[in-house]
Amino acid sequence: MANSTSGESVLQRISKILDTFDHSSPVQSALEISKRTGISRSTTYRMLHELCHEGFLRRIEDGRYSVGLKLWEYGVRANGFEHFGRLARPFLQGIHETLGFNVSLATLDQDEGAVVYLERVGARENTQDLTEVAGRLPAVLTATGMVLMAFSEPRIWERGLREITVEQLAKIGMDRPQLRALLAKIKSEGYCHLSGVLVPDSTGTSVPVFGKKRELLGAMTFVAPRQEVDLRTQLPVLVSGARSLGLAAAVPSPSANPTEWETYSFSALGV
Repeated sequence: MANSTSGESVLQRISKILDTFDHSSPVQSALEISKRTGISRSTTYRMLHELCHEGFLRRIEDGRYSVGLKLWEYGVRANGFEHFGRLARPFLQGIHETLGFNVSLATLDQDEGAVVYLERVGARENTQDLTEVAGRLPAVLTATGMVLMAFSEPRIWERGLREITVEQLAKIGMDRPQLRALLAKIKSEGYCHLSGVLVPDSTGTSVPVFGKKRELLGAMTFVAPRQEVDLRTQLPVLVSGARSLGLAAAVPSPSANPTEWETYSFSALGV
């Protein structure tokens, strides 16, 4: 693809434009997009016109832009993460109703070293919980990310250890050898519990979700205030939910209706 004077390809500029849309900025003007991306106004206007023509963006009545339906369609039709998130929702709901905490399912973007949240159940406005569906957080700053790194291939460990910044190490209060030891401990014990890293009074507790052949599918996590944590009673609920989701995901039925699992009960597992 042709490059701009800045050296960016067309695809890179399109990615920068799409990246400007999020929960805080779902609708934007061309000028706002130009400022946020650093792309010239004329190029921004031209690319916005083309993106609207292809259905990736849409131009609303006041002249501003929002994400179009085509991106959503592509994600639903061809992305297994969408199905996995929908499949997980009844299990997350069961954990939420049992424990009373926000619960999420996430996967690891290995290239970016970030946790991507696929589904979440709990209070929409909760200052103790920074997770949101389709949102990202640094893997090394979350219990979710630590679990996903610990149970990934060793090269993922090494990359994370190599790329972690001094600021991130300061946030978790350890050096690289200590982080390596923590990842080994998480893999041995089967869970991660972090306290006060991103939010001072908040904790995250996470466990892996495995598939039929023990392949890592994701991580399930609950976020709770520090003073309300009792892992002796809460961790078994999370583990049971993650195991049950793994069993459900092993069923070869891509078109399965998630409501089939709505009657899921922890009491059936003896929890």
